[in-house]
Amino acid sequence: MADSPEAKAGGSGVDSLRAKAKLRGLLGSALRVTLSDGRAVTGRYQCMDEHLNVILREASERRGIGARAGVGAGVESVQVRHLGLVMLPGKHVVRVEVKGRDPLEVAGPGT
Repeated sequence: MADSPEAKAGGSGVDSLRAKAKLRGLLGSALRVTLSDGRAVTGRYQCMDEHLNVILREASERRGIGARAGVGAGVESVQVRHLGLVMLPGKHVVRVEVKGRDPLEVAGPGT
């Protein structure tokens, strides 16, 4: 039992199974992931590993440009880059938001 994936992850078996089921239910959902440097990456949730690295497909990055760009700061303009398939390191993930399952919600208005 000590060699089970739940034991290695450090969680109790029931909590770990519930968390995995919830993540499985989000597969294909539109997520917005905010990173520690203020960038926001939006895309379809593909998977997450034990290090909390997040894989998104059909991803695009939004980042504020200007002297005061950053999380919650006034931003002069927004730069958008289309990325495709990306891996976001878990140590840099600050926030994860579920945007929905509609493909139009991934790109957002005006993109």
